[in-house]
Amino acid sequence: MATAPPSDESWTNAIGLYCKPTDEELFYEKGEKLAVQAYLAILRLEYSVHIRSNTEYMSPSGITPIVRVPPLFFCGFNSIINFIELKERSASRLLNSQAKAEMKAYISLIQDKLLPAEISIVWGNSDYYEKVTKHKYGDNLPFPLNQIIPWLKRQSTITSLRNQEFSVTYNDAKSTIKNVLEALSNRLGTNLQFFDNRLTELDALAYGHLRSIQDCNVSEVRSLITNYPNLVSFCNSFTVC
Repeated sequence: MATAPPSDESWTNAIGLYCKPTDEELFYEKGEKLAVQAYLAILRLEYSVHIRSNTEYMSPSGITPIVRVPPLFFCGFNSIINFIELKERSASRLLNSQAKAEMKAYISLIQDKLLPAEISIVWGNSDYYEKVTKHKYGDNLPFPLNQIIPWLKRQSTITSLRNQEFSVTYNDAKSTIKNVLEALSNRLGTNLQFFDNRLTELDALAYGHLRSIQDCNVSEVRSLITNYPNLVSFCNSFTVC
């Protein structure tokens, strides 16, 4: 396992964010990218953006986006915030232990429930796959790879979801998203931040995925968030990005 570079501030001048082109990123990938961008903005860390169609293949885990701090790569929201925390930077550093534990529980809710539900819609729903996913994932490839590669990715993703005992039916995914939105809405209440009137890792992650849901190609999914005006206000007032 890679270790963090020496504890100095030079790393803050070398942060590179690698992500897919906008017209190729799937809506859950957009959520993760926006979450990382939001978190870097909260901590006022500057970074360069590198658009790569092969970002997924650059990632050892296949998870995007990637943050590169030479010579290391960190893939996905969790890995990135863990690295930054090792460098003694954390948006939640002033929270007490109970609040931190609760914050991590909501982060897990998003990553263990909401994210798989989004992935399920993108790859498990045949209509969405035919209209959106296979084009975003394969149109940058030559024939016949533009047909084969998305199909293989779909099969492996559905198998992975089923191995995690996560339903790949559209209605179940939509219900899961609704339940997570309900929990986030209840936690947020009338506030514009989830904890102690300060932006934390949860705010960044929630913003990324809520904004992505707002922009989702599926109107039924997009409309779910409109049932929670406080979440809509939260997204609209999030000005660090």
